[in-house]
Amino acid sequence: MHVFVLSYVFVGCFAFSMACSCFPQHPQVQFCNSDFVVKATVLERKPGNNEFRQEVKYEVNILEDYKNSYGPNRGRRAIYTASNGAACGSYFQLDKTYIIAGGIQGGIWTTYSCGLNGLYKSFSRYQRKAFKRGIYKRNCGCNVVDCTGVFGERKCLFQLHNQCFIRLNRNCWYAHNACTQSRYGCDWDTRSCRGSYKGG
Repeated sequence: MHVFVLSYVFVGCFAFSMACSCFPQHPQVQFCNSDFVVKATVLERKPGNNEFRQEVKYEVNILEDYKNSYGPNRGRRAIYTASNGAACGSYFQLDKTYIIAGGIQGGIWTTYSCGLNGLYKSFSRYQRKAFKRGIYKRNCGCNVVDCTGVFGERKCLFQLHNQCFIRLNRNCWYAHNACTQSRYGCDWDTRSCRGSYKGG
């Protein structure tokens, strides 16, 4: 089972008595930790099979498969999730087009509210380009390290060649940039958010 799925199990357990708690992550990190990432239109919402807390089943029509290189998925597919937000379940509106990401176990696709899920039109132009042109996909060997927050600086004392640091303006980096392979290691893809470029 991939780390992505395990992290959701942890979050679900952590939040069983309260609302689901999600930690901010750059979309590139979420993409790379997912087993699938698709652009899909939601067709139906049905009762699930209750396996691994999958009480809800969404039937979707996959328009684009951003993660699977071999035999991309197209057409109708079932995606399962928990039934409520406290268990990190995702909610999708019918007849709307989303980016949906999640884990695959035993051929069953699952997704959670902490994942890379959102209405397609809510993603920035750069993010949509990063999905479509494989910018996130080709650069999973690079690691985005978010140095913001109370304990952020403790993990950002030394920068490795495969890392890109975020020290300021997290939202800008999330929406308008990706950490990509360069001649000397990993570096930010564009000059956007230049005020906190690389190490600060």
